[in-house]
Amino acid sequence: MTKLKLSVAQETFLVTLLSQHQDFVLECGWGDAELHLLRTIYDNGYYENWQKELLNSLYEDSKTAGIIL
Repeated sequence: MTKLKLSVAQETFLVTLLSQHQDFVLECGWGDAELHLLRTIYDNGYYENWQKELLNSLYEDSKTAGIIL
């Protein structure tokens, strides 16, 4: 498995989701396990290749919802 370092933009995005918009993650169809995974990704500063779909999906949904510009 390939470990990918979080960019500054990805770290900022995760902080925004985890501190202000946890309900949004659940509304997008992800569950508590994914919230825990997002916290782990943020704490470790990297994600693995297979977790990229989760991050990309949440990022696109956040743009559509206006959470991030």
